[in-house]
Amino acid sequence: MKAEPIRYTLAVCFGLILCQAWAQDIDPASDPDVQPASATSLNGYRLAWSDEFDGTAVDETRWNYREGDDSRSFVKSYQTSANNTVSNGLYHCILKKESMGSKEFTAGGLISSKQMRYGYYESRFRCPPTGGWHTSFWMMPYKGGGSPVIELDVFENDSVNLYDYSVNVHRWKPEPHMMFGTRKIDTPNLSASFHVLGCEYTPDAVRYFFDGVLVQEVDATAFPHGDMNIWLTSLGLVYDGQPTIDESQLPVEAQYDYVRYFELGPHATVEIVSPISDGATLTDTNTTVVLQAAVTAVNTGAVPTVIWSKQSGPGSVVFDDTSSTNTGVRFAADGYYEIMCSAIIGNITNSDTVAIAVNAPLSVTLRNGADGYEHAATFIREDYPDLNSGADNELIVGRWGGGALRGLLEFDLSVLGSNAVIQAVELSLYNYGGAGAVGDMELRELSRSFIEGTGDGGGWNDGNGDGSGATWFSRTGSQNWSTAGGDFYPALLSSHPGYDATEAGYKTFPTSSRFVDSAQSALNDVQPLKLILSSPEAESSPDGNISRFRSDDASAADERPALKVSYLGNFIPEISAGSDLAGIINRPVVLQGSARYADEVEWRLVSGPAPVNFPDPYVLTNTALFAAPGRYRLRLAGTSTQGSGYQEISVSVVDEPPVFHEAELVGDAYVFEVSAVTGLTYTIQLSTNLMSGSWKDLYTTNADTDPIFIEVPFSTNNAGFYRLILKP
Repeated sequence: MKAEPIRYTLAVCFGLILCQAWAQDIDPASDPDVQPASATSLNGYRLAWSDEFDGTAVDETRWNYREGDDSRSFVKSYQTSANNTVSNGLYHCILKKESMGSKEFTAGGLISSKQMRYGYYESRFRCPPTGGWHTSFWMMPYKGGGSPVIELDVFENDSVNLYDYSVNVHRWKPEPHMMFGTRKIDTPNLSASFHVLGCEYTPDAVRYFFDGVLVQEVDATAFPHGDMNIWLTSLGLVYDGQPTIDESQLPVEAQYDYVRYFELGPHATVEIVSPISDGATLTDTNTTVVLQAAVTAVNTGAVPTVIWSKQSGPGSVVFDDTSSTNTGVRFAADGYYEIMCSAIIGNITNSDTVAIAVNAPLSVTLRNGADGYEHAATFIREDYPDLNSGADNELIVGRWGGGALRGLLEFDLSVLGSNAVIQAVELSLYNYGGAGAVGDMELRELSRSFIEGTGDGGGWNDGNGDGSGATWFSRTGSQNWSTAGGDFYPALLSSHPGYDATEAGYKTFPTSSRFVDSAQSALNDVQPLKLILSSPEAESSPDGNISRFRSDDASAADERPALKVSYLGNFIPEISAGSDLAGIINRPVVLQGSARYADEVEWRLVSGPAPVNFPDPYVLTNTALFAAPGRYRLRLAGTSTQGSGYQEISVSVVDEPPVFHEAELVGDAYVFEVSAVTGLTYTIQLSTNLMSGSWKDLYTTNADTDPIFIEVPFSTNNAGFYRLILKP
């Protein structure tokens, strides 16, 4: 009997120890409620570890020093703990002209004592202002560790160029070494001001952010996962051919304002699994669309609150149950709708949306990096006809160096679905930093595919020879164009009027019937849409008239090429269960259903006083046999890979046809006594001419007793023949 209080006390003490340890990981100078500066994929992050660098020295309980020599010749500095200081709210990684070990320069770096894994990592810092220094914010196990060994490079800059940095993922162990998601990010001057760098690491993805904007997303399922330390480093680094370190500018420093690590607290994840995430089309407003969401509570035993809602759309919507993960929705008007499912735990809400177009086109924007989409884009140049420009982060179109330059783009349309009917196509490109004035920009269809080529984007010709790719002569690096400069059809798909290429801004190539036809043919033929962009007027003008467009590798996602497609497709089954019916027990009631776009159909009992027998519930034209009188609700449901829909009908069932027992005139009204089934609806009808077959409803009532007494006011207008019918 004494053991219970002891166990209770131990549990409380253990919880306190955990809470104290968690609190100690957070710098007391941090706001415990601070949130990530980036638009993370999930809500619910809470600060778990931090250093605001508000003290007077490096907190050695949080950090180890990066120290020692490096045998690699391009590393020019010896890393020493003395070059790491904290003052004025900053961590200073100091870079000096100072001989130590085998090096003539010294530098520094910090490595977190704590290891982390999934969560969001963030730091605010700026680079040293002179060339020769490699500044980084990254995560990797300290001193190698076991297997696996993963390195997440949130930021790597060689200060010989302060206007870009790179992101990457390395798998060091298990061998062989592999890299994922390498990308160069163009930026403002990285030394002139501080910038916020972020990384969200989940079991599914690594997302890199610059000043809160997503710049790269990497599939994290492609490599194994392990715990990591945070590294803040800057060291001397000069590759062959680069300028040496300018000693006259030393000492310099990299400055870090803070570093923070966030973990996901109690929250719920939500994913709408039906209709499909690409959106779906409903061809009528009579079908109820099935909505299904997968909701999972994380880091808590609490049950999430689920709420369905309409985010946008022209008409009202009605949900069967707004709080169920499996519900239905009906639409009052045609148009484009966005439906949201939210999952709430405490004050943390995560949501997912799906588009449903009711007798209206769906719309999708195809852009590299958006929801994992990828496409090819490069340019070819007549002045360097063997140059593979696939690694450059731009498309140059016009004339330069005595030759034409043309842009190539290719878009995979399979995401629309094989049954899509394309309504409109529009291409948007972002022009920046061009020269001169260009004439009309013209868009045509390439007759054959090309290869973009590879490279790290580090120089104007860095892609040349670093992998197969399109050139002025070749479309793949090994297979030539039939005609130098690209094989394309003469028909114009779209164009943009000429403009001053020095002015930055978006250039839109609007839809046309030829543009739509080319896109539809590519989809039908299971081929990408292949495009070539040129300016015949600029090509025939003097040198120096070029437009520079951002390419698929641009750091700012919203400046990458975007193909907007409006289409009818991803059809949700259109279902008709027929009209409401009436029947008699143990006598088959004929069901007349119809369906379009359904892979499977099924009749089901929704409600009623007894089971219903369907000889084969999976056929549209069917019969139903009812064993007991009452009101039944039947559903005809249809499913496809795009989603599910249904329609319901009511069936009123009696044990025998309605019977008049007596009818008498009481005062100024007829009173009919009728055998009835309670809960069903009965109607008295009048006909003045039995041969005509025309009947008029006089009185309808819901039976609440058996028998029921129906009074019909008498008038000379009511002379004729009467009958009693069961209303469905």
